[in-house]
Amino acid sequence: MNSVIKQYLPLVNFLAEIVGENVEIVLHDFSNIEHSVVAIRNGHVSERSLGAPATNLALKIMNDASFAQKDYLVNYHSLSLNGKTLKASSFIIRNEQQQVVGMLCVNSDMTKCESCNTLADCMRNESGENSLELLGRTVDEVTEECIQSAIERYNLLPERFSQSEKLEIINELYQNGVFLMKGSVSKVASKLKASEASIYRYLNKIRKED
Repeated sequence: MNSVIKQYLPLVNFLAEIVGENVEIVLHDFSNIEHSVVAIRNGHVSERSLGAPATNLALKIMNDASFAQKDYLVNYHSLSLNGKTLKASSFIIRNEQQQVVGMLCVNSDMTKCESCNTLADCMRNESGENSLELLGRTVDEVTEECIQSAIERYNLLPERFSQSEKLEIINELYQNGVFLMKGSVSKVASKLKASEASIYRYLNKIRKED
């Protein structure tokens, strides 16, 4: 475990004792993104456990320079695989070189959000924008969720995507850190009905322009 992350272990139990059983406390160590959850309390909230992978948001934070100046994110929303809407906040952990090495996350069960008229209301953050973190229990689940979310916005069958549409989808997945996950190229190729060689060509094009 990363030595910086290790210092946050006592906070997991401390916070869990304060907030109660309907709030999940999770500590991520990004030195192993495929098994980044190194401590968790009240895991029944999202049905995750030790060894669960980094989320789509975590991948984006690691890969997106727009998060470089942020120390934390508060009151955004997550969706667990068991259908629970969670109100989430995350503290971004950095080492002495200011590299992102992990996150300490607090996820509150919002399924009893009676004041919200619609799910969209419940999923609107303080800035008024819609933001959704997907909480998968395995690497495959996180990767699949990210890919499916990007594809669904086009409302087309994958075999009908144009080259430019495929490039847009792959660029989105690249910017969101999906290709940090092992086996992601193969999964993207399968979903887009394309060869792995084609996905690598798209990625080379994106990296040259990045």
